[in-house]
Amino acid sequence: MKSLRGSDIGQDLSIGVDLLTATDREDASAVAGPYFRCRSSAPGDGILGGSSAGYWVQLMSKGVVRVRCLNPNRVVAFTAPAAGFDSRRFHRLELIARGEELRAALDSHPLEFDQGGRRVASVSLAKLWKGPPPLGTNQGSAGIAFGSEPRFRATGQQARNIRIVRLTP
Repeated sequence: MKSLRGSDIGQDLSIGVDLLTATDREDASAVAGPYFRCRSSAPGDGILGGSSAGYWVQLMSKGVVRVRCLNPNRVVAFTAPAAGFDSRRFHRLELIARGEELRAALDSHPLEFDQGGRRVASVSLAKLWKGPPPLGTNQGSAGIAFGSEPRFRATGQQARNIRIVRLTP
């Protein structure tokens, strides 16, 4: 952890990552993907809970992409499962978060989301943690997170070729 260094690149970002979401359990779904506009976390600390804020774009092992608000913890948008999705191979997830808008692509195909019962090409990134009452803080941290549903049931997720770039105004 001492070798990791970060720098302030702002909150408007382009993030690209190759993700593997394979799981060896039929009773679990693996998730992996970038998070952004989050509070800083200590080693071993998760991005959910406490004073966290921001969003986590999750590629699930079933080929669905979800946009999860970290506080309050809820899915705000999701896609239909990608046709022919194979969780045993890497898939490129790319996103652009600019202002209160998110656009994403999976394997170079732009994604369309269901947000509040409407089909949208860009997801609204409302600052739900602002309250009232205020629930979290946005400290501008970004990275890649892994998980499973139910918790602790799936392992083996991987990320490679991670690229996080500041978007110019």
